Amino acid sequence: MKNALVTAWKKMVDHFLDDGNLDESEEKILVRFIKETGLSEKKLNRKGAYEKFKKRRLLRKVVHGEIEQFEKPVPITIEKSEVSV
Repeated sequence: MKNALVTAWKKMVDHFLDDGNLDESEEKILVRFIKETGLSEKKLNRKGAYEKFKKRRLLRKVVHGEIEQFEKPVPITIEKSEVSV
């Protein structure tokens, strides 16, 4: 059953990213799938599907000015007025 769900996830990601974009409604569908199936990121990352999802989600947010601040320490020095994203 889990393999079928992971395969469905990959097909959904591929379908939604077919046009090169991930819009908000598509993201909501994918996030709901994750929550309802309880599958781990590791399982969902078959052939890089979860990583593609994360990258497109981040790209859409950056393009629309919805930049999320990175909370963990970063391996570079940033100025007091800068934040890591």
